[in-house]
Amino acid sequence: MFSDADRRNPDSTGDAAATCPCAGGSERSGRGLRRSSWRRGVAVIAILVSLFYAVLIFAYLWRYNVGIESRLGAAGLFAFYVDTFTFHGGVVTALLAGVLAVGRSWRLCMASLPAVVYAVGPAVGQLVPREAPLVEGSSLSVLTVNLYGDNPCGDELVREIAEEDPDVLFVQEYNDRWRARFTAALGESYPHRLEIPRRDFYGMAVFSKLAFVEPGAVHLYPAGMHIPCVQVTVRLNGRPVTFFNLHLVPPKSAAHYRAQADQLTELLEGALDTPTPTVLLGDFNFTWRSRFARHLAARGYRSAQSLAGWGRGATWPVNGAWRYVPGLRIDHVYLGPGLTCSACWTGIGQGSDHRPVAAVIGFSP
Repeated sequence: MFSDADRRNPDSTGDAAATCPCAGGSERSGRGLRRSSWRRGVAVIAILVSLFYAVLIFAYLWRYNVGIESRLGAAGLFAFYVDTFTFHGGVVTALLAGVLAVGRSWRLCMASLPAVVYAVGPAVGQLVPREAPLVEGSSLSVLTVNLYGDNPCGDELVREIAEEDPDVLFVQEYNDRWRARFTAALGESYPHRLEIPRRDFYGMAVFSKLAFVEPGAVHLYPAGMHIPCVQVTVRLNGRPVTFFNLHLVPPKSAAHYRAQADQLTELLEGALDTPTPTVLLGDFNFTWRSRFARHLAARGYRSAQSLAGWGRGATWPVNGAWRYVPGLRIDHVYLGPGLTCSACWTGIGQGSDHRPVAAVIGFSP
């Protein structure tokens, strides 16, 4: 059947198959190893997705079933951070779902999508163009900015504020260096002001082109920490509007988290006692998903960004390595009942770790 040449030729087709009996087995072994590695990877992704669902459910239940006065600091702080970084968790879960889709693990991919929609969906919704609410009569432009007490670009930030030219300006982390800059650059434009420069990071000030209806008030929240909150009232369309400029405690620990809750509780009690329409604005150090934001919404306060802004409206952090990570919206303008907003946007905030928030507000029709 075969010639002697065929028997001596190792490159012949028949002999190649005969001399390499392990070739098919090696290929099958390699495929088996890849399948085994993929299954382990899918198992890890399944665990991560399950943990994400678990912490979302915990934070949701906490947000809607625990009062603002709760003293369960550790659990509350954990739920707070879950709410704060829900969007980021959703982005990671979306990437994992993409990996699963590429690997055709459709069941787990589909199971992860509800968490993605819950975490990322609201941000996507903010990208949809919509008509801004109408304002009755004249409007008023406001701007709030955390200056950052050690800002190395103070003059540039002051120029940015001057270009925005708001009717009323609210600043946080205000100290004597900032006072000198503002007096030199904005003194003539803003004849009405209330300044509380401090050496720590809780100084603040209000600058207004409009006269104050009555002398501004300074509240210290919470009682044990004596952090100032400035209250001023101006007239819009002949009617008074009261503003609270605030800087809530950053929740770096369970104790700070409780202090933030106490601070907001005392602030709301004061704001609710005010008979005029009210605006709360400044550095809140919490995002719109937090239970603190829910308590504001329950009292009729609405975010200017949600009413008339576009996109996520992230304000922090904007410097250092963290600027490459999707930011958080922790600086807000909250409008009380009877008020609305026709425009809202964020600035640059030269040298600060926060972006300014500007809004055009007025009375609801």
